[in-house]
Amino acid sequence: MKKYIIILLLSSSCAYPITDEVSDDDIIKLSVPQNKTIPADGNSIIELTVQIPSNADDTKRTITFNTSEGAFLGSNSKTEQQKADILGKAITQLRSIQSPAIAYISAETNGFKRTDRIEFVRAFPEKIIVETGTVDYKIKDANNPTITTKLLRSIGKTSSNTEVALKAFDGSGVNEIGIFKNITTSNLNGEVTANLVITTTSYRGKCIVRAIVNDSNLKTEVKGESTINVVD
Repeated sequence: MKKYIIILLLSSSCAYPITDEVSDDDIIKLSVPQNKTIPADGNSIIELTVQIPSNADDTKRTITFNTSEGAFLGSNSKTEQQKADILGKAITQLRSIQSPAIAYISAETNGFKRTDRIEFVRAFPEKIIVETGTVDYKIKDANNPTITTKLLRSIGKTSSNTEVALKAFDGSGVNEIGIFKNITTSNLNGEVTANLVITTTSYRGKCIVRAIVNDSNLKTEVKGESTINVVD
């Protein structure tokens, strides 16, 4: 489980009570990671920390956290309250979602509030497994086997609705001999399905089924492949 640290500082040069002339900017200082991005893998954890004056009155030590996306671990909801400790620190954790989105995060205490944003960016697969579901593709039967592509990560899961490019080659791995129909985007389990159709009907032999995902974060391609025999 991967964790990312975000610090939200609620500070004041004076002790409570706070006068009406003090603004939110004076009291709440919110800091997030420089690139403000977290993988949308449904597993990564953001740790949020708020600091208030250590001598704040006990009635003013409750911090209300809110987020527009994801869920806080303690409450399993978009809102959570934590009480600042003796040092004026309150900590909560937010779990990422599995779809790319912008999360607007806020911390509030004693009527003062500050917000910032975190981007849950698409979590691409690190490995691809291709399953043909059958050993043979029978031309004469005109069967169109379902190809299942599994997008895997070491941490969390691949973001939902990730697109996969599918190719069908002859045994050389160069010449395309088929197409794919009914291609889906990835579901929450990282699975993509499609039906293989061999269009070069005169071909007999090994067919290489290759799946490719373009990782725009790392600017690389992730590939996986399997084979199926084209027979009469």
